Amino acid sequence: MSAKPSGNYRASYVEPDGQRHVASKTYPAKVDAETWLTEVQGQIRREVWKSPYVIQAETFGPYATTWLAQRRTKKGETLRLRTQEMYQDVITRGLARFRSTRMTDLTVTMIRKWHADRTRDSGAAQAGLEARTLRAILGTAAADGVIAANPCPSELTRSKTGRLHRPPTSEELAVILDVIAPRFKLAVQLAAFGGLRLSEWRGLRRADLNLTAEGHYVASVTEQALRVAGEWITGDPKSDAGVREVALPSWLTDDVTAHLDTHVGPFPKNLLFPSGGVSEYADMAWLRAWDRARIAAGVRWLEDAKGKRMEGTDPWRRDKPGPHGGLGQRIEKIGKWVSVVREHDLRAYYATTLLKEGASTFVVQRAGGWSDVRAMAHYVKLTNGADTATANLLQRPIAPSQPSNVVALAR
Repeated sequence: MSAKPSGNYRASYVEPDGQRHVASKTYPAKVDAETWLTEVQGQIRREVWKSPYVIQAETFGPYATTWLAQRRTKKGETLRLRTQEMYQDVITRGLARFRSTRMTDLTVTMIRKWHADRTRDSGAAQAGLEARTLRAILGTAAADGVIAANPCPSELTRSKTGRLHRPPTSEELAVILDVIAPRFKLAVQLAAFGGLRLSEWRGLRRADLNLTAEGHYVASVTEQALRVAGEWITGDPKSDAGVREVALPSWLTDDVTAHLDTHVGPFPKNLLFPSGGVSEYADMAWLRAWDRARIAAGVRWLEDAKGKRMEGTDPWRRDKPGPHGGLGQRIEKIGKWVSVVREHDLRAYYATTLLKEGASTFVVQRAGGWSDVRAMAHYVKLTNGADTATANLLQRPIAPSQPSNVVALAR
């Protein structure tokens, strides 16, 4: 410890390799210099110390890759494959600008400029997601002592887009069900009247739907199907609460039976929604059918550069063969697609409708497989009858009596 002519104090210590290292800055009070020195000596004793020269040379790309490999959930569990893929995509694409940047060279100004560019190029929602990931990585780096403080401002992690997603109205849902390709009608019904996630109904097989003596079907949700890095991966549902028995409304029985008879193979392991062969998961065909149905219902449209709605635009071309057996290709960008109803909003329709009809919050959370219900499940146990009664609160949507001014696209 030495005092400078200015009156400030500079601390130094001997590194494990025998070299003396002097602190990069001085401290106005001796106690501050001693605190810094005590912290460094503690790191050396705990064998977590890093040479300042190594820290200075560390670049963002390799550090972010290591961060992701070591990332765990709050319960200490390995991240799910889809979450890992999301983080990897953000690091590879969204944060590519920083890959070769030294960690100690990252500044608030640099990050603000990057965020403004990403907001312009990819939208506020994507920029917010990438900023949250960047802030988490740099937060770990600060805790590791690689950088002095986190230079990513917290306000950049907010992602207001100006457009709110919402559940479809009963009238919009009726149009979607009327227009969508028959092979995917039950998929929409399972999400809107059973609360199933996209990955959950995709993974359903014939054996997972069972007709009860009371005349309604029960869907056993035990796995999900996700497309990760170009490959289909099956595994447990999103959370422990996702493994559940879902009672479907009695009025849906005929539709389920018709789907099984028409679109599903005869064996127990046959998928409910195959694409091509009986063992292939529906993907592009579903997206095409879903987009067209939403356009017909008026919940998806194309806007030109001035924000004017463009009517009657098919999001899928049929004049050129596509990469998946002639399914077609997406139309060239001539504007911006706007969707106010997403696949996940069908689950919101399920929950809000049940709550509006008088079901308790606990019943809805349990039936929908939301993990927040687990704490309440220690005190309340529902019977199958209660689940069935809940399902029957959902009524079949009825299309408007007047013809819609939206012309359905040819299937």
